[in-house]
Amino acid sequence: MKKCYFIVIIFSSFFVFGQKARVADATTLEDIEKYLRKSKEFKTSQIDSSLFFVNKAITLSQKIKDVNVNAKLRAHKAGILIVTGEYEEAENLLNQNIKLVKIDSQILGMTYNNMGNLFHYKQDFENAVKYYVQASNILTQPENIAVLSKAFANIGSIHARLGNSEKAILYMTKALDNVGQDDRLKMQVLANLSGVYYDEKNVDKAITVSHEAEELAKTYKSVSVLGLIYSNLCRYYLYKEKYNTAIEYGKKALSIKKNQNQNTSIVTNNLGYAFLQNGKNGEAIYYLNLSLPVAKGELRSLVYNNLSQAYQNKGDYKKAYEYLEQNIRVKDSIDIQAQREKVDELTEKYESEKQQQRINLLRTKDDLNQSKLKEQRNLIWALAIFVLSTIGLGIMIYRNQKINLLLNTSKIQNRLLQTQLNPHFLFNALNSMQGFNYSDEKKKLSDYINSFSKLMRSILESSDQDFITIEEDAQALTEYINLQRLNADEQFTASVTITDDLNQHTQIPPMFTQPFVENAIIHGMKNLKNGAIDITYSKKDENLILLIRDNGKGFSTESLENSEKLHRSMSVDILKERITNLRKTLGYKCEIRTNSGDTGTAVTLIFPLRQKKLGVSLKHG
Repeated sequence: MKKCYFIVIIFSSFFVFGQKARVADATTLEDIEKYLRKSKEFKTSQIDSSLFFVNKAITLSQKIKDVNVNAKLRAHKAGILIVTGEYEEAENLLNQNIKLVKIDSQILGMTYNNMGNLFHYKQDFENAVKYYVQASNILTQPENIAVLSKAFANIGSIHARLGNSEKAILYMTKALDNVGQDDRLKMQVLANLSGVYYDEKNVDKAITVSHEAEELAKTYKSVSVLGLIYSNLCRYYLYKEKYNTAIEYGKKALSIKKNQNQNTSIVTNNLGYAFLQNGKNGEAIYYLNLSLPVAKGELRSLVYNNLSQAYQNKGDYKKAYEYLEQNIRVKDSIDIQAQREKVDELTEKYESEKQQQRINLLRTKDDLNQSKLKEQRNLIWALAIFVLSTIGLGIMIYRNQKINLLLNTSKIQNRLLQTQLNPHFLFNALNSMQGFNYSDEKKKLSDYINSFSKLMRSILESSDQDFITIEEDAQALTEYINLQRLNADEQFTASVTITDDLNQHTQIPPMFTQPFVENAIIHGMKNLKNGAIDITYSKKDENLILLIRDNGKGFSTESLENSEKLHRSMSVDILKERITNLRKTLGYKCEIRTNSGDTGTAVTLIFPLRQKKLGVSLKHG
């Protein structure tokens, strides 16, 4: 009896101990959740307090050693460390979660989302989007909808930074559709979405969305978010020219930002501008002077400009002139820096383009060789079939193979010819920019860079196309003429006209018209004052007629093939080969007629009418 009693006692003791352990674990979990809630509550307002409470929760979690609880706390702490800029520690915590073999899907999704946040803060947008997409793929269950909403919000935020407004609105709207009861997240998404609407010039929508965010920020006492919203509303109402309302929100934003020790230069400049528009020059000068000490770059230029206007309104023309001079100096420094950056960027692109074209040339030649080898193999098979079959069937197959070889060769040669045209323009343009830079002609350099950038983009976009629209061709010619006029100190005039009877989707081959315009400028306008070039696109019967006419000295012969005076960029042989290849590959016949005399030269290009095929463009979110 005694022995049995002892066993019963031992069993009962273990049972009671197990009950106490479970009660202790439950109590610890409650405390952990309490600290975690506190940490989340302070995350948008008092980041130090948020970190303090999550650390307390992590200390408690060591007692229960629950994998999911610890992973959840690590993910949350990493989110706080990302905001404070401690990226290495944050990444280490998140990688610990990713390496776990088994983890709750919601926690894993939150981990990937925070990893996206990490790369987002580090300006590595490609990796950020990659992790956000991984998060959204995991968080497909209804219970994970809140974290899924965060992933969508973050993807939208990246698209907003990159200027992809349409996709930014799409993903932020998805975030709002899935936000559920998370009003804090809804508040942040609405605040960001208002900025995207403003960038799209949908200011009424931006204001409506901002006021929605404002109500939520007031509810949750999110002071920093409220400061951002008021600053945005000040800017939006300035755009609407409702200056009193702009002043009201600007003052609210200024009060909050001062208390938060945040930069107030944008708000004070906007307030100064609002008072300036209201005719209150004294108040305008007061706020603009608050902005000036920390304003930099374009903002500083705006402040100087507003101060100059305010003093001019007050009749203090001396100070108005002083601030105007300072504004000009700031603008000049900004322009010079921007021009240097553009020249560096264009030079780098030019070198890269040259290298890429060498690669393309080698690839094209390799394609040509491969095509020839393939056709030769097919020819051998054709001959074998010819031997085994009838003579007539063999001849038909042989001819078919020969035609395929000719077509493939023509297409590849056409690609080679187009590839060889681009470097000439880039080389000449960079030489011209360098000349303007050395002679310190800033305005010309700026105009030249602007036209050259547009022309280069047009060339790059059309380099892999067989046809472009006449609008695109006319725009490219316009930019090219602008460059040449700058080189010639604008000693000649030029006009590019598309007649009303032509459809805007009418197409011609790319890089076809420019050599004739170049010849008219280099030879026709040489040593000529009051020179003029007229370029007209018109329709006659079923043909597109492009007439390039100049009032230059002309040349003696009317034969394009026999003219030795044409500039080498005309590359007659290349043009003839392109015409031949277009006829062989696409059945597209072109004709060139030239008439030259003492009163000038007229080149007529005749193309068959061809319309661009319009399809339905599907946009994916």
